[in-house]
Amino acid sequence: MAEYLFETDRTRVRRLTLADKDAVFALLSDPEVMRYVDDDQPKTRAQSDAYLERHLSHYETYGYGQFAVEDIESGAVIGLVGLVPPSTHGADVEIGYTLDKAVWGRGIGREVASAVLAWGITTFGFTSVVATVDPQNIASARIALGLGFTYERFELDEYVLPTDVYILRVGRGTPE
Repeated sequence: MAEYLFETDRTRVRRLTLADKDAVFALLSDPEVMRYVDDDQPKTRAQSDAYLERHLSHYETYGYGQFAVEDIESGAVIGLVGLVPPSTHGADVEIGYTLDKAVWGRGIGREVASAVLAWGITTFGFTSVVATVDPQNIASARIALGLGFTYERFELDEYVLPTDVYILRVGRGTPE
């Protein structure tokens, strides 16, 4: 039985395992799901496997990474949510999530993002969190603002794609 890091009203969140290869690939290879993620391109099996290995390594190095989001009712993996070391944004950590399009528009993104923020702040004492959002991804921008993030700036990301940078400073809008 999996050990869950935390639960929300509709989901359970746990560390990824090698047994999640197919579920991770199903998410990361879907062009619609990946439209605003990384380089906006679906991932190949090799890229998806490398993603999984990277986050398994992050657990050992940092104690956190991207995690599997399971639907409580079905037990199916419906997405990924987690925290990763930020590259150049001047925050303690970066939040990220990717959800199966079958659950879009149901508030699950906000639910799991809020929960992973609370978990990270409580567990690791983070005082600042960054969210990078494609300017066309209105849903993710709304989630960031709704969780208390503040718009900081526009920049080009490592793929030279437009990115809005939001920052949450603990004490000035902590998650619910």
